[in-house]
Amino acid sequence: LITARLDRLGTASRRSLQHASVLGRHFSAAGVRAISEGVVDGGLQEAVRREFLVRSTDTSAGGGSYHFRHALIRDAVYGSIPKDERRLLHERAATWLEGRELKSGEDLGELLGHHLEQAFLLARELRDRSSDELGRRAHERLTSLADRARRREAWREALA
Repeated sequence: LITARLDRLGTASRRSLQHASVLGRHFSAAGVRAISEGVVDGGLQEAVRREFLVRSTDTSAGGGSYHFRHALIRDAVYGSIPKDERRLLHERAATWLEGRELKSGEDLGELLGHHLEQAFLLARELRDRSSDELGRRAHERLTSLADRARRREAWREALA
């Protein structure tokens, strides 16, 4: 049912939703714009009208923040992205996160590690030559996160 509804969307909305799904269930329009390398606001607005997304009342997130109406919608949209494109979008998300100026108290380490890991796993699965570099970056980030968790004695986080 969700896939059939996706098929009825215009190209811009479908692409906007796909790019948003890489960022997670909750995301900002600024993040979607960054990994899309283009303007996607119209596509996001159509997705809201079609009840795939809900716009948040928080407007501090660079043009608004959104979330998928349901996790199953996000999962179906994410699954509709070809793996090579998914790898590229995760890598773009990591690059965008690395370049962001952090707000007070904001820590994007886990999110950055997640995107690097996903890009690496997809690149390796696709036998992409970039997998070695992505693997190195993901390893560095995730090891750093585990070390920080150990120092805080957050053993569950460190072992994950």
